[in-house]
Amino acid sequence: MEIFAFTENAVGYEDPRPEPQLRSFEEINLEVPKSAVLGVAGVVAASAIATSPYTAEAVVQQGDVCPEVGAVQRSLNSLGFSVGAADDIFGSRTTNGVRSFQASRGLAVDGVVGPSTADALGLGDAGNADSPFLIGNSCGGGSSAGDSGTGTVNASALTVRTGPGVGFGTVGTLSSGTGVTYDTSSRTNASGYVWVRLDSGAFTGRWIAEDFLSTGGDGGGTGQETSSTVTASSLVVRTGPGTGFGSVGSLGSGTTVFFDPTSRTSANGYTWVEITQGAYAGRWVAENFLGTGEGGGTGQEASNTVNASSLVVRTGPGTGFGSVGSLGLGTTIFFDPTSRTSANGYTWVEITRGAYAGRWVAENFLGSGSGGGGSASGVGRVSTTSGQGVRVRTGAGTGFGVAGSLPEGAVVNYDVSSATANNGYTWVRITSGAFANRYIAREFLR
Repeated sequence: MEIFAFTENAVGYEDPRPEPQLRSFEEINLEVPKSAVLGVAGVVAASAIATSPYTAEAVVQQGDVCPEVGAVQRSLNSLGFSVGAADDIFGSRTTNGVRSFQASRGLAVDGVVGPSTADALGLGDAGNADSPFLIGNSCGGGSSAGDSGTGTVNASALTVRTGPGVGFGTVGTLSSGTGVTYDTSSRTNASGYVWVRLDSGAFTGRWIAEDFLSTGGDGGGTGQETSSTVTASSLVVRTGPGTGFGSVGSLGSGTTVFFDPTSRTSANGYTWVEITQGAYAGRWVAENFLGTGEGGGTGQEASNTVNASSLVVRTGPGTGFGSVGSLGLGTTIFFDPTSRTSANGYTWVEITRGAYAGRWVAENFLGSGSGGGGSASGVGRVSTTSGQGVRVRTGAGTGFGVAGSLPEGAVVNYDVSSATANNGYTWVRITSGAFANRYIAREFLR
């Protein structure tokens, strides 16, 4: 039976032996006087002697980092259970691969590689007392005893992760002064830090950066949590490290932000950090707009004025998103420059203030936009080969209802940024007249 085994919390363990069998007292050479009467306590004691299970420890499992994990990964991959590159790190993908393999072979599905699973993978080594797949041994070979290190957290908050690196998920934090014990043989260099696996306490098997313990690390004990203040008039808070993640709020100029420096992630031209305290703990901001950021504190909010006669406001970055209104010539717009997204031939930015906060416009039609100050409005006259005029529809496509028709030669003002390809035509939204906000095929305008 293969399941996670931790002696301290009394979870079950992998026992490759047959189920304990009842044996007679003669078989175990236990002499009992005929005149003695065994009470209940005596029977229990004798049964304990007869079965005598050994102390259990977990074997190769999630969180382990050693060559044997690489061997497991290579074997799984060769057998058709893809777990990615063999990187010697036992992560969630490897766990899922082990579980799938165990299920396919009729083994107990627990995601742990012990004697039975190792044998099935072709990795069994019963003659080697140091095999990490044997009960009582640790990943890397030999007994797990005697390789523990100790230290004290010297950061205000030290993040605990599921694996050795900032790419692994967080499972909690350890406060300043907390004492920890860890496996010194687990040291792994990743993300600019030295990571070690905890071997006691509530976070057993989880990982921390040794740099932020008083006893070790190359970080010199500078702390894993740092703070700085927002230098932008409004700093957008997102669900992840990048402009592609959703916005969950904003922080005003001068707000103090506590964040994890080991979380630094580059994306979309900015360096993102994970907030560690307050209402937005676990959320992300661009460090470029903090006092310590690489951006020099220039601000994450920009402003400019509309240089088109009418600029459409949309629910998202692209002409495929719905229109929720428009802004007139000369209107000042505040927007998030980190939100720039290219779509449909335009560069879209997210508005940060006013009635349209959270909505999107094409920056091409703002004073600093890449459109060179061109107008967002187009004009044309209806021109068809039949001379019968053209239909006007309620949406951008022939599948939308007919709202009416325009005669040959009719002048049409339309929004060029609304151009949408559908059904073999390019549809544009009419901006004035009786059919304002209706659609027409641009192919029939001259």
